[in-house]
Amino acid sequence: MRIAIIGGRQRNNIQLERLAREAGHEIELRDGDLHGSGVQEIRTAVMRSDVTVILTAPNSHGAVSVAKATAKQRGTPTLIVDRLSAARFKGLLEAVGRRKELGWPWGLGQTTETPVLMRALAS
Repeated sequence: MRIAIIGGRQRNNIQLERLAREAGHEIELRDGDLHGSGVQEIRTAVMRSDVTVILTAPNSHGAVSVAKATAKQRGTPTLIVDRLSAARFKGLLEAVGRRKELGWPWGLGQTTETPVLMRALAS
């Protein structure tokens, strides 16, 4: 599965990439910068993803809006969180794995209300 992460600080990117790789997933990280080709990079990352995680802190309102609109247009499941620690990301990967084991497709237009994801990330 390909996961786009939009926004956030770059200090834990290596750890997030390692966790994704160990779980058999790919991630694409975008810092949310809208300058230059930033808007197109965010759109492209979301369009290529199976799941999009949008971080609101630190991230510009513009980057959040671009990512949300692109995900909605494509029907990509989206999770919006304020921060994404390694532990929280591991919970997301475990929830994705459980969902896959149960044979539940993501379906179009699912957002942060997806119960399996929310229970995994609540801890």
